[in-house]
Amino acid sequence: MRIDDIIAQIDHRTKTVNRKAEILGWVRSIAVAVVITLLVINFVFLFVRVDGVSMTNTLQNGDRMFVDRLVYVFAEPERGDVIILNFPNRDKSERFVKRVIGVAGDTVAVKGGRVVLNGQPLSESYIRCGDGGIKYEYSEITVPDGCVFVMGDNRNDSTDSHIIGPIPKKLIIGKALFVIWPIAHWESVE
Repeated sequence: MRIDDIIAQIDHRTKTVNRKAEILGWVRSIAVAVVITLLVINFVFLFVRVDGVSMTNTLQNGDRMFVDRLVYVFAEPERGDVIILNFPNRDKSERFVKRVIGVAGDTVAVKGGRVVLNGQPLSESYIRCGDGGIKYEYSEITVPDGCVFVMGDNRNDSTDSHIIGPIPKKLIIGKALFVIWPIAHWESVE
């Protein structure tokens, strides 16, 4: 065997090893990217489909939203936030979309077809309740510590805090940021 043949064999083996190392490097990179993506989707962000009409006009049945799951780790829910939550004593796989009306210490009532927050009627351009306003009354309550008072924007067709009471903050899954589907509804959730 000549020296040129030995060098050629070593060169061929080196190229094969380098190709295998490169392929292994790509497989590792893709695996890491998939794991990171799954962690982000499961623990940081969530995609939720609106099922029902309780948030009409703001959200439509079938809209798909992008939800931030970490926002309330660093901040408190605020009045006006549109949130994804579970209801007490319901299956945890059921997710609901509602608007925060009151936070701990606020007083909330429904009188004369309007929501009254801390003694003042709310100005709510986003609600849907038809002619005559809200068709029910709700006696004034004070939102307890650790809870929020939530309502659907379609006030007359929503199961919310006026029926089930204030919601413990621990049942909040996240804050709806924007509609991603259908494209015609693509906008931030306000």
